[in-house]
Amino acid sequence: MDFDQLNKSSLEEKEKIKKELTSFAEEYKNPLDFKNFGLDENSEFIGSTKIKGEILKDLSGDDREYIRHALEAFQSFVSGPIFTDSFHEDASSREKWKGDHLSKLNEKVLKYYNSNRLRVNINSNVVYFLNEIEEIINDSKAKEELNNLKNKIPPEFLDKYENEDGQTILVYYKLPDNEKIRVVEKLTEITEDVISLLTEK
Repeated sequence: MDFDQLNKSSLEEKEKIKKELTSFAEEYKNPLDFKNFGLDENSEFIGSTKIKGEILKDLSGDDREYIRHALEAFQSFVSGPIFTDSFHEDASSREKWKGDHLSKLNEKVLKYYNSNRLRVNINSNVVYFLNEIEEIINDSKAKEELNNLKNKIPPEFLDKYENEDGQTILVYYKLPDNEKIRVVEKLTEITEDVISLLTEK
């Protein structure tokens, strides 16, 4: 996941992109309800990119690069918006709408749409990287703090169930919109704490 210039943009630029996306969605009969625009470039969680020495201590070059990659994923996540649409839990109708219309969006607006923190491939990345860096980091205090944060991850991102087709699905998928927002906001708080743990002020 590349932490590109879009996610580091100003609140004013995000507001402009959000207005364009909102107008587009209304025009094509899928109004969006924004709960959060995502953090902007002035946030302490976005501005700091220097990783603490104790986090990188005794790590190989590849592992150090992996920690940096994970930090970019965490910062990208908290920079993304939270919004719902008119399809709610009807994922198949949403996918059809996306296939019919999203190609009409310009690149910046499309990236912003795709960075919605409610998307499972976005929030599952955070859970994945948090598990991975806990294994990589050698510093005992940091490992303990990461483990404590990992244990706060809402179970909806971890627990699975078997659907009628015998497929194993994350519980998160079947949550109503308001519950998805609740657990994603909790995951956002955890991610901000992880960023603070990893980076110099």
